[in-house]
Amino acid sequence: MEKHKIAGQEACQLFIEQEIEAGLAKGKTKYSIGKEIAEWIEKLFGAEVKPHTIEQRAHRQEEKILTNVSSFDFNDLTEPQKQIFKLYEESKKEKRNQEIKEKKDAYKQRVVEIKEKLETNPIITELPNLLLVDPPWRYDFAETDNRKIENQYSTLSVVEMKDHLPKIQKDCIMFMWATAPKLREAFELIDLWNFTYKTHAIWDKKIIGSGYWFRGQHELLLVATTGNVSPPIESLRRSSIFEEQRTKHSKKPSCVYEWIENSFGDKIKMELYCRKIRVGWLAWGDEVE
Repeated sequence: MEKHKIAGQEACQLFIEQEIEAGLAKGKTKYSIGKEIAEWIEKLFGAEVKPHTIEQRAHRQEEKILTNVSSFDFNDLTEPQKQIFKLYEESKKEKRNQEIKEKKDAYKQRVVEIKEKLETNPIITELPNLLLVDPPWRYDFAETDNRKIENQYSTLSVVEMKDHLPKIQKDCIMFMWATAPKLREAFELIDLWNFTYKTHAIWDKKIIGSGYWFRGQHELLLVATTGNVSPPIESLRRSSIFEEQRTKHSKKPSCVYEWIENSFGDKIKMELYCRKIRVGWLAWGDEVE
């Protein structure tokens, strides 16, 4: 009996430390952590602990005064305690599944709302919260005059593009195309527009082009955000490599547009430096058809 009592006390201590660590990692308040743990200690171990006591302990643990505990062994618990803990784990799983379902339902509802607005009024008055940007990078060299990019479209420097950011919502995602030689300028433009770089994908053009160090066959699609923005739901996350054969100059792959539309259907989308308007998108550029 004494052995079980000691084991239960140790398990209780481990339980408190682990749950505090998990709660802090999820960004919960120390008050909510204390209240939740106190309730489960009473169910699991039949012990009464004041939430304020655990709240204080969470504060100390946040300052790394207590030792972090990464594992929890309940082998010495009694069978009733194990059954209660099993119920506890199941309740956490159910709560998590419910949160995921609510997020998916909210996303689907937002997609329906945007679709209805597009069908009734193609000109959306809401500010965009997703940008797809294809900057007309200016290059300092060309092999021959007839291969200069200016022969295809007007180019701009980063300084000239600085003031081209449209009015957007405070929470916004930006996808920006960048060639390998203009990567530094792309990051500079992201900073000037007060976005934060997150990651990038690659477009494999399937055809080798020109170049000095390498003959280019790819282009980068940078991802940057401002405000509070979440990535797409897990089921919509795909490979970081888009494969589609390049066609005419500057034309971007359809598969990228389709992925954005499928993954961010709840967003008001705008394409900057656009040359051809796509259904369901706002557009800005001096060569829009």
